[in-house]
Amino acid sequence: MTNPHPLLHGLSAFHSAARQMSFTKAAEDLGVSQSAISHQIRQLEQRLKVQLFVRKHRQLALTEVGWVLFHEVEKGFTHFSRGLEEIDALKSSGSVRVDVTPRFALKWLSPRLSGFSHAFPAIKLVYHQSTKSADFAASDTDASLEWHLTEPPDRISHLLLPTRFSPICAPELLDGPNPLRQPSDIRNHTVLYERNGNTWSKWFEAAGCPGLTPAEGVAIDDGNFRVQAAMNGQGIDLGSLELLTDEFASGRLVQPFDTVLEAGGYYLTYSEEALKRPRPRLFIEWILRESGAG
Repeated sequence: MTNPHPLLHGLSAFHSAARQMSFTKAAEDLGVSQSAISHQIRQLEQRLKVQLFVRKHRQLALTEVGWVLFHEVEKGFTHFSRGLEEIDALKSSGSVRVDVTPRFALKWLSPRLSGFSHAFPAIKLVYHQSTKSADFAASDTDASLEWHLTEPPDRISHLLLPTRFSPICAPELLDGPNPLRQPSDIRNHTVLYERNGNTWSKWFEAAGCPGLTPAEGVAIDDGNFRVQAAMNGQGIDLGSLELLTDEFASGRLVQPFDTVLEAGGYYLTYSEEALKRPRPRLFIEWILRESGAG
């Protein structure tokens, strides 16, 4: 195999000289003589059989081929730099703060955390449960896992899990004094809802009973609390089916109606600043791989 080191030395000299348009400054950057820079670039040109620079009186310019090579080498050196940053992040301890909705944290994120800890043992994940959209400018949050009806603006976002909603309840509500036979029967029951959501009204429309008014409504913003209340027979929740497979399989919850409302989804959101820091970037890239969104 050909020894790669001379080529790498030449590319390093070329990158520094092309970035500053100066052999002298490149020599200062790399701690070598100007003649060494000239020699390395000349060897690179001979190896590639192309001319990379046009040398004029006290001026240096890239040829067309030189510009092409510079852009590719620039991307490569940026990639190498990121790799070294990630190695430093893996060697030194540090934390990443993540905001996450309670239900998504319990049912989707928590089962996957051992994989992250195994891959990045030096990175401590600090979680803050929240049902609100993260304010990256006013907090130390690095990334947020949020539910949104549509893609959130003013931030980088990736859809991790589209959501489908349908009423869910304890099995005993299917029978009893006010059995659930059709969607309009919900008017005789208590519904559980999140204060900043309107998915119930959208589901009533999809089920053919717009404007339906349940007997009572109980506001519970914590998704895990709502699901537990539904399992206890305290009301009917409008649940995200993707996060309820265990409860359905065990029989603790049932889906009384076939009508499903496809609405929104769980998003990974973060700011551009997060990508500039190695630990948040590693977490973001890991989440995207886990969800298949990367």
